[in-house]
Amino acid sequence: MGGATGKGIAISVGILMMLSAVVIGSQQTGEGAQSPPGKAPASLLPISSNYVAHAPIRINSDVEFASMAASEGWAGDGTQGNPYIIENYDISGSGYRGCIYIGNTTSYFVLRNCYLHHATGTFSEPYFTDSGLALCNAQNGSITNNIVMYDVEGIYGNLASHNIFSNNTVKQNSDGGIYFLSCSSNTFMYNNCSNNAAGISLKSGSNSNNVVNNTFNSTSYWGLDVTSSLNNFISNNTASANSKYGFYLRTSSNSNTIVNNTISANIQYGIVLELSSSNTIYQNNFINNTNHASDNRNDNWWNASYPTGGNYWSNYAGVDLLSGPSQDQPGSDGFSDTPYNIDADSKDAYPIVIDVIIACTYPIDGSILPNTAPSTYIIQFNKVMDKMVGIISTNLPGVTWTWSADGIWYNGTYGALQLSTTYYVDLIGGGFMDYTGSPLTGDNYKNFTTWDGIHCPPFRINSDAEFASMATSEGWAGDGTQGNPYIIENYDIDGTGFGYCIYVGNTTDYFVVRNCYLHHASGNSGTYYWNSGIVFYNVQNGIIANNTASSNNDLGIYLYSSSSNIIANNTASSNNYYGILLESSTSNTIVNNTASSNNDLGIYLYSSSSNTITNNTASNNFNGILLSTSSYNVIENNTAFSNLGGAGVNLSTSDNNLITNNSACSNGQGIFLSRSNWNTIIFNELSDNQYSDGPCGIWFRDKSDYNDIAYNNITNNFFGIWIQYRGEPIGSNGNNITNNTFLSNYAGINIAANFATANRIIHNNFINNINYQASTVASNYWYASYPYGGNYWSDYNGLDVKSGSSQSLPGADGIGDTPYTNIQGGTGAADKYPLMVPCGSTSSYFKIPVHLGWNLISTPLLPSSKSLPSVFIDTDGNTSWDRVQSYSPSTPTNLWMQYYTGWASSLNDLKSADQTIGVWLNVTNLGDGYINVSGNITPFTTIPLYAGWNLIGYPAKNDSAYTIANLMSATGATIVEGYDGLATYRTSPLSDTYVLKRGEGYWVYMSSPTTWVVDW
Repeated sequence: MGGATGKGIAISVGILMMLSAVVIGSQQTGEGAQSPPGKAPASLLPISSNYVAHAPIRINSDVEFASMAASEGWAGDGTQGNPYIIENYDISGSGYRGCIYIGNTTSYFVLRNCYLHHATGTFSEPYFTDSGLALCNAQNGSITNNIVMYDVEGIYGNLASHNIFSNNTVKQNSDGGIYFLSCSSNTFMYNNCSNNAAGISLKSGSNSNNVVNNTFNSTSYWGLDVTSSLNNFISNNTASANSKYGFYLRTSSNSNTIVNNTISANIQYGIVLELSSSNTIYQNNFINNTNHASDNRNDNWWNASYPTGGNYWSNYAGVDLLSGPSQDQPGSDGFSDTPYNIDADSKDAYPIVIDVIIACTYPIDGSILPNTAPSTYIIQFNKVMDKMVGIISTNLPGVTWTWSADGIWYNGTYGALQLSTTYYVDLIGGGFMDYTGSPLTGDNYKNFTTWDGIHCPPFRINSDAEFASMATSEGWAGDGTQGNPYIIENYDIDGTGFGYCIYVGNTTDYFVVRNCYLHHASGNSGTYYWNSGIVFYNVQNGIIANNTASSNNDLGIYLYSSSSNIIANNTASSNNYYGILLESSTSNTIVNNTASSNNDLGIYLYSSSSNTITNNTASNNFNGILLSTSSYNVIENNTAFSNLGGAGVNLSTSDNNLITNNSACSNGQGIFLSRSNWNTIIFNELSDNQYSDGPCGIWFRDKSDYNDIAYNNITNNFFGIWIQYRGEPIGSNGNNITNNTFLSNYAGINIAANFATANRIIHNNFINNINYQASTVASNYWYASYPYGGNYWSDYNGLDVKSGSSQSLPGADGIGDTPYTNIQGGTGAADKYPLMVPCGSTSSYFKIPVHLGWNLISTPLLPSSKSLPSVFIDTDGNTSWDRVQSYSPSTPTNLWMQYYTGWASSLNDLKSADQTIGVWLNVTNLGDGYINVSGNITPFTTIPLYAGWNLIGYPAKNDSAYTIANLMSATGATIVEGYDGLATYRTSPLSDTYVLKRGEGYWVYMSSPTTWVVDW
């Protein structure tokens, strides 16, 4: 093996792009971001045992609704902020063909705490359906905490939209639990739809519904049935012991997303996909079904991209020894090294080697189990896990721990655990690990933290006078002055039934709430509470620090009409709506918080201006950070990832905000704009955003004008930037898109709106975008006047030997002599002045040491012209050569190519070279012993590596101690060879400790293809 022969087997490399689309209807991603829960239908209340017998109810218009509300004395007026309330009724529908029918209405209403049962009569769809509740062409309902039993259809819908069904028990109905026809944009959450013929059925164009955290067990047919329906989001549901299937998608039910569900012990199949395509199924548990899955198409996606991965399959015995997107890197990563085959043409590429289990909540000290002593210490998980009942042996200090099979471990002594200590649970082996540093990675390990707070009931302060009185009675430190604030700390507060854990209103005193655990606020959605862990109402000068606000029914932390407060170092997670909400609040600071795994938003600003949001992490929410009708805010240095339903940062009708230095990666979109103008979006990292219905780095949807988009790294998204409109003859105009880098996206920029004009796309780097660099269907500016120029396009092959505004004068000027015309869309768009080197590159010279004869070299600089012979011309003029040879695995029919100065140009097949390749160069006149090349230092270089041998350069920005071992670790290379004049073929293998040098060329052998990024 050597430099000139023996390295000739080439494998062509194809690129497979998978787009996982998650489409959520009627959420905050776009027009009309909803107001907070306190302004929407009332929140959930416990089921009442004090039912009042009532005759069946039939309402068929908004006029009838108003009339009946007046005659029945129902609270509310049917507006969004004051919905009609129908509650606490016991209604038998025997002989009436239904218990409650609501049709042809748009009024807001709440139906709660009712018992709807035994509906019988003559079935006549859609108006008389023998249902506990029937909604026909009805919107804006909140149906919560009802019991619906012994009907034909439990809850029936026809052309119903924008309704919420939550915490209902829908059982023992002879046909469907919840049965919907042509109903879109509804939300079903926390309902128990077991023991019916079917659990939930979405049929005949029931699109864009959310089905989340429901249970459908022990049905006669299937738990969830989706027929001819699109774009539904199905997450965190449990479907077990159903007589046929857990989930059934059929008859062109396309583009649905099925994630984080547990599908177990179903008699025929866990899930069946029949004549349905483009569905995404990942992070689900398939446990002990007779058959886990069936798919008679080959165009559904059974996994997300790496490292999100696929599903857990209880009958799969694959091993996990390797890692990486191709499962060829050393070390385990929680995914099996080989795919799980569903059938001949469907597979899960990244099967999870353990079941997906949601992390622990804080343990509770006290009696939460019947007949359990108060001294018992309990670990309560927030999802029932599929583990056997029995004794769990652990290496925790103290006695044996018992697993109760309903999400609880408990032991017999409080002293078994150390307080304020984080423990990590090995859910595979049944053992535990005690560790106090960073969490272990992978699904094997989940953590809980022991709590050392004082259990305290919720409390309410509504004036400075009340603050002083309570501080005295509670013994709180401080006097409420700026230099000596009140200190509220170390409380464990359960807000069940109160609607809040801590409420502070109408104060200007200085105070601090810190180190508290605020949880399970529920049962009261009055004017001041909103079921939140902590509420500030018209408050100034407060600090909320180092608290955990989790598992609250609406919000973790809520500020209304409050200013000059600080929210710092808190965890706001697993709340039913938002982690942190500011409404009508100004000049507050939100810093260093974690807002994760909330059902809707991580951090939400609604009608709030001049706030600073910095150094926060927002992950695994629907949207990470959302601004709605909020202006002049600073969003800086935040990290937003895995917000799969929406955006890392979302601007809706929000102007003049600064979005800078944020990392928004692996979301639906990195940054989203709808009707938002004059914002500055700079220096952000936007990568791997490939989920939802707008998978891109930045999405302009609807009309967003005059925004500055600059100096952002936009990498590996579906679209780098997507400019679109929906349903209106408007576009996004006059935006400045400058000095950004678009790298390895499916497409760099896609301007899909006919009315999106006068946008300036100038001085950007378009590098290796897979399908196309740019596309436009409207007139926009792709270059500025000479000599400022246009953009850098990595696929531009023009020369630079001329200069001037017409590129007709002799001499290079860094601008291509011919326009770049490969802008898609058919509009004739072109960049008249394409740049020859990327923006941000630095001009330089580099001396490559050479000797007489053949040399294995490369240039570390991006040449201003890639054509030969100019790339390797010695600028000093005293060293010369006559031949250049290179090896190209990308052209297997012509692996070796050559340039010879003595040949006519038509005989040379090596036309160009750059910093990515190594070459053999034959020096004929040694001169000063150097080839002094010119070019530009680039911020980074991507080098494609093919299976087999590759001859590459080393385009580092500076000398560094980067070794062969580093290269092998980064790429998976198995052999690296360098120049050896004494070897037969002038190369030999290099040791792991050899330090790579600029100017040298290297042979690299790959067992599988990858891309090497050199950015040091």
